[in-house]
Amino acid sequence: LICAYNWLKENGAVHVQVCDSFQRSYQVLPESTHPVMQQLVAAGFILSAIKVQPPQSL
Repeated sequence: LICAYNWLKENGAVHVQVCDSFQRSYQVLPESTHPVMQQLVAAGFILSAIKVQPPQSL
């Protein structure tokens, strides 16, 4: 992931960022809210960037 991040930075991408995605379910009861005790938690990373192209010469 770091190689891809560096490649994007070196090749004209801007606003390159790595985000951690994490989702958790919650049990909501009257006067008691907490994460579900037994669950499969899925997590990962998202790499995003904006590609900037140089202006074309006239």
